[in-house]
Formats: sequence, C-alpha cells, structure tokens
Amino acid sequence: MTFKTTHAVTALMLGCAAALATAAVPADEAAQLGKTLNYMGGEMAGNADGTIPPYTGGYRGAPADASGPKRWTDPYAGEKPRLVITSENYVQHQDKLSESTKELFKRYKTFRMDVYPTHRSAWLPQEVIDNTVKNATSGKIAADGVTASGVFGGVPFPIPKSGIEVWWNHELRYKGTVHENNVATYMVDSAGRVSLNGAYDTVPYYAYYDFQVGRDAFLKGDGLYYKVYSDFSAPAGRIGEASLYWTWLDNQKHTAKGWSYTPGTRRVRSTPDLFYDTPCPGYNGGITMDDLLMTYGPQDRVEWKLVGKQEKYVLYNNYTQQFKTPSRQTTTPNHPNPDDMRWELHRVWVIEGKPKPGVRHIYSKRVVYVDEDGLNSQMETYDQAGKLFRAGWTTGIELYDIGVMYAYGNFFFDFSTGTYWMGSHPADPSVKGLMFPKDDSWRKRFLPTFTPEYLQANGIR
Repeated sequence: MTFKTTHAVTALMLGCAAALATAAVPADEAAQLGKTLNYMGGEMAGNADGTIPPYTGGYRGAPADASGPKRWTDPYAGEKPRLVITSENYVQHQDKLSESTKELFKRYKTFRMDVYPTHRSAWLPQEVIDNTVKNATSGKIAADGVTASGVFGGVPFPIPKSGIEVWWNHELRYKGTVHENNVATYMVDSAGRVSLNGAYDTVPYYAYYDFQVGRDAFLKGDGLYYKVYSDFSAPAGRIGEASLYWTWLDNQKHTAKGWSYTPGTRRVRSTPDLFYDTPCPGYNGGITMDDLLMTYGPQDRVEWKLVGKQEKYVLYNNYTQQFKTPSRQTTTPNHPNPDDMRWELHRVWVIEGKPKPGVRHIYSKRVVYVDEDGLNSQMETYDQAGKLFRAGWTTGIELYDIGVMYAYGNFFFDFSTGTYWMGSHPADPSVKGLMFPKDDSWRKRFLPTFTPEYLQANGIR
C-alpha cells in the first residue's frame, strides 16, 4: 500500500514517531494554536488548489428545533456535488480514496461517491479550548508508550508527534460530558436482506470532560475517563440485556472493566474480555470490540505508527442521512445508498496499528484515518495474509449549537462475506435519537447508573 503525504512537516513528524513520545511540546511550538493551527490541531490554511478551504471558525448555527432529539437540520442541504466518482473513473481519483472505497468500486458498479464542497464545520466551546492550550504543554505519553498523562478537558495532543498521540486525540475528542444516544443498528447480508441488528439506549459519561470535577481533581485522580451504560430495547430476544464499561487512561495500573446483565441468568457477570478482538455483541459478532468507533478500548497490545497526513474523501456533514433519512432508504444491497452519502475532501492523519510481538489478534494491521479537525474517522483492517478484511466509516457532523463533534453514526463492511452494517442510526421513528442535557440535573439521574449494582437492581427479570 502506497501513501502520499501532503504536508512538508510530515517528514519531521515521521522521524519523531520512531521514538517514544514522552515530552510535551515547548511553549513556542504550542503558540501555533489559534494562529497557524486551529484548536483541534488542524492547519488553518487550505490546500494549494482550494478544494480544502481555510479554517474560519467552524459552522455555528441555530437548529430548527432547539428542543428535539433530532434537531440538527442540514445547513448544506441545497448544495450540489462538485464531483461524481464512479467505477468508471475512480482510478483517476485513487490517490484520494481509501482502500475500502477502492474495493467497493472494484466490486460494485452501483457504488458511487458524490463529492460536495468541503466545509470545515468543527468548533469547540471556550472551556475546551482553554484546556487544549494547557494540554499542549503538559500532555505526555508515559514510559509504557501508551498512557496519556497531564491532560484533561480538551484535545490531549493538539500538535501530535506520534501515532499514539493521534489515537488519543481521536479517543478523547469532545463529545460533551454526558448524553443519551438512543439508536438502532441494521445488518445487510450479501443477498441484500436487511435485518434489525439491535436498538439500544446508551448513556456515555466522559469524566475527562466533567468541568464540575475540574482539571486539578481529575489530574490527581486515577484517570478513569469514560463510563458507558447500554441496554437493548429491540429485537424482542435481546430486550433486557444491559452492559457497563469503565476505561482508564492508564490501562497498566487499571485494567479496563466490563459487566453485562442477561435476563436469562438474572445475574451480572464481569466481562473483562469484551475488549480487543472479542466479537462485538452489539453487531452480532460481525465486528470486533476494538472496531467500535473505528478504534476502541485499551491499546496496550498495539504498536501505533504515524504514517503522515493525506488528503482523502471522507463522509462529512451527513446531517440529512443521520437525522432525517429512514434506514430502509439507506440500507441498499451491497453498500449504503449513494444518494444518502455526502463525501468531502479533508486532510486526515493516517496511523497504522499492529499487534505487539507475542500478541495474537485476528487482524495483522489496522489503518485509521483521523480528520485533522477531529470530526471524522475511517478504518481498515487486514487479515493474517495481509488482505483487506473489514472497514468502517463514521459520518462526522458538528452539533453546531453546542460545539460537540458527533461521529457515532457508522458503517462497517466485511469484505470476506459481503455483509455490511449501518450502526448508531438515530433517524428512525422507532428510536428517540440523541439528547444532551441542558443543566446539571443529569447527575442525579445518570451517575448512579454507572455501577454493576445498578445493572443488577434494574435488570429485567
């Protein structure tokens, strides 16, 4: 696989990536933030031919329905594609295509990419910006080569120098402090048959962004940065199943924990194995746990390399598909309906992860593309023979009234079976959608749910 870099500084960064990144950037380098770099770490300048515009602060608008869970209307709905890529002409554009999109062009004449004008819509609230600036000169990777330290409440490494730093930027992008994510996922098999994979209610809590706790208290704590509670509401055979996960910045000292409840046993059991390449129950085992969010969970078994920065066509600003388009329209045979997909050209960090020596994993390699503005990501995985195995795309959108980078909507492809999934889709009438609390009343409502005792007490019998 050949990579073409797009920025002169990449050569310097590649050299830094070979060494263990242990030190924060010096103050004079951090001073680039807000000047030549935005506060997500993206270059303020556009590209040479103008197809990627300069960053001008992101899109900040007022939603049509300021109170509803599906209130984010498409600010770019009237635009037309500037370029259409098909199986007939994709070779002309392959330097800007990911391996998974090229694979779909090779396999299906019906696959198409409508490329729209690029909008760099991401932005961050001021409190997140303030902490990002602090992180730039305090954030470090520990001697274990994995653990992030000295970071809180913002982009951890806005001027990344290694693959693991880019990974942490992706993992810790701003998603609010807590929210409700009520969604449905679907599977489309090789014959084009669509089935409801599951509908579930998820409440993620990001202690890393709990500004009421504060920076000093978090940095003095044990680094527990993420808790998530989920329970199934469909299909009928899965109603009552529930799970809970806790994840720490330092997985060497604090092994990630998981618990699950099943109505059949009426018991909560510890499930520490629900990480790494364990088949993901939420997708009927069709992806691994570390496929979630394109890369997920403890990274102590992975060696990450910074490949560089590239220009790629990625799903971006897909408001209509996420919040308005019913699943039956998008889940067409072989691949998602091209009519529903909005592609844009963006600069992305490319990182490559391989299992550490002596570690077994079903993938020999994972490549992740992380948007320089933090809003989007894609991934591709390879089998033991080095052949493209699976891929995933997120449909990144900025929740423009609250400054949240929402990239939970996703598609996963298994090229060995011809099956694909549409995940975390909040548009269908059968699910409530996405809700962010307007005040601190969520603490009394949600904080008690993040314990195994709650799982046991509230499980359906």
